[in-house]
Amino acid sequence: MVAADGSGDYKTIQGAINSLSDSSATARTIFIKKGTYREKIFIEKHNIIFEGEDKEKTTIIDLLQEMNGDVIIPTTGVWLL
Repeated sequence: MVAADGSGDYKTIQGAINSLSDSSATARTIFIKKGTYREKIFIEKHNIIFEGEDKEKTTIIDLLQEMNGDVIIPTTGVWLL
């Protein structure tokens, strides 16, 4: 579980991704508690499901785009990659 406030297993989504093995025959779910996550995320692994706790209150902001004034905030509940 990822929680920006530190109450989960990871404070960052990237930290949770990095903890996974490089590949898996079955899907792995990363549960993301509501909060704002300001990070650049690199996904080089397969079979990962990202599940947000709250569609309205779970936001991911790309730091590089935020610095350029272009903030992207995807808030959909589940992403399958």
